[in-house]
Formats: sequence, structure tokens, C-alpha cells
Amino acid sequence: MSWEVINQVLGLATVDKQFVQELLKEPLVAVQRRGFQLSPQEEKMFSEICASNLREFSQRLLQMLNREQFDQKHDASEGRKGE
Repeated sequence: MSWEVINQVLGLATVDKQFVQELLKEPLVAVQRRGFQLSPQEEKMFSEICASNLREFSQRLLQMLNREQFDQKHDASEGRKGE
């Protein structure tokens, strides 16, 4: 997931109360309605987020991103070991 998408989604959420409510209820639908272009992996992440407020949503999104980046680095290092 790109930092650009995260910044845009969270930036919009800080100024648009309606978007926040939609984001908390149905995150994937909310971002798609607003025209954000997501990869299949990003769609999966947004569909898995469950939060009761924007702070919690932001934390979960960042945790998912950190986990994704760790997995990518781990997969890349495992690939090098097999060479």
C-alpha cells in the first residue's frame, strides 16, 4: 500500500465527517466511492479494518502497512537465501 493513498484517505477523513462515518462502517466501499484507486492487496486491507473511531482506524491501517512491508522484506531475504 502506498503512503500516498494512506495520506489521502486519512487527510480526507480529518476534514470530512461523513467520510469518517462511511470509513468506519464500510472502509472499502467508502474509499472506492471517493475514487481512490486501490490494488487488490490494498482492497483486502481496507476490507479487513474494523475500528470504532478514526484514531483506531489509523492505527490499524498503519499496523497492516508495517506488517505488509515486513513480509515483503522477509520474502525478499528468503528468496536470496535460496539462490
